[in-house]
Amino acid sequence: MNLSERNLSPTTRNYPKLTLFAIMGLMTLLVFGYEVYLALYVPASLTRLLSMKWLLFPHILFATTAFVVGPFQFSTRLRRRKMALHRRLGKAYVFSILFAAPFAFAITCVYPPKNINFLIENLVQATIWLLTTVVAWLAVRNKQIELHKIWMARSYGVTFIFVLSRVFAPLPFMRQMSAESAVSFFWFLIVFALLVPELLLNGTVLITGHPRKTLSRSRTPETARI
Repeated sequence: MNLSERNLSPTTRNYPKLTLFAIMGLMTLLVFGYEVYLALYVPASLTRLLSMKWLLFPHILFATTAFVVGPFQFSTRLRRRKMALHRRLGKAYVFSILFAAPFAFAITCVYPPKNINFLIENLVQATIWLLTTVVAWLAVRNKQIELHKIWMARSYGVTFIFVLSRVFAPLPFMRQMSAESAVSFFWFLIVFALLVPELLLNGTVLITGHPRKTLSRSRTPETARI
């Protein structure tokens, strides 16, 4: 690490980022607990899961890998101190989604929802999940690091829809929601997943008009040996 990079290394923790991921982690634990409850105490739910196990379990395996690995891609400290590990985790994330998304397609087509609007939404969501990830990968391959960060954030936003779509499931208003309203809610989550990462990354630019401070391209660790 040269002097310019050392001077730009964070001296304080990014508490807003830590708070965001702490909230996301708590939401994930709540959803995990609820899903375990359904599998153990709601026989119909377990029966449905087992009926599609040959497609569902590989999807869960790859999607969970992407879900767990994803947050480490947003660690500035990891990226600057252990670039090789950052790249390996990034490859694991991309390849996991390259498998998880097609399995999501297959599940939707082989076990289609009764509501055609749900079917369309599921297919579109899987498509966006795959496309945002591929664009993020192409951006970093072409050394477009800022573009890569934006699309990577969008990709993980779509990955996190699984949690966002279920964290409110136990609440009465979700249980009473009509099928049409539920589909609209899922479409909203897709828009939310694509827009919020952009606001989180570039919100200060919109407010202050000043671009984020970044390393010059020639000195950016991410551009070396990609």
